[in-house]
Amino acid sequence: AVLELKREQLETLKNEILDFTEDANARLNTTNDRLQAEFKALQARQGLAFRQLKQCSAYAEKIQDKLRTAFNPREVHSQTLNGAMERIKALSAMGFDDA
Repeated sequence: AVLELKREQLETLKNEILDFTEDANARLNTTNDRLQAEFKALQARQGLAFRQLKQCSAYAEKIQDKLRTAFNPREVHSQTLNGAMERIKALSAMGFDDA
């Protein structure tokens, strides 16, 4: 009788642990799915920002070329344009240039 009682207690404890584990796994899967969706959305936004930065820097280079030929034959340096070009290189290395 004592062994039967202990067996029932252990069985109950085992079932509680299994229920807790299943619930925890379900919560983790839900959190993982949400985070994966957020990550994909952020990647899409970063890709869009990359393309916009690339267009802006190309436009700035054209303006710089026109200013250089119209007003000053020596090269005009722009910290903003140089910074944008460095960022484009970094993002290209991350694979955003594939689009």
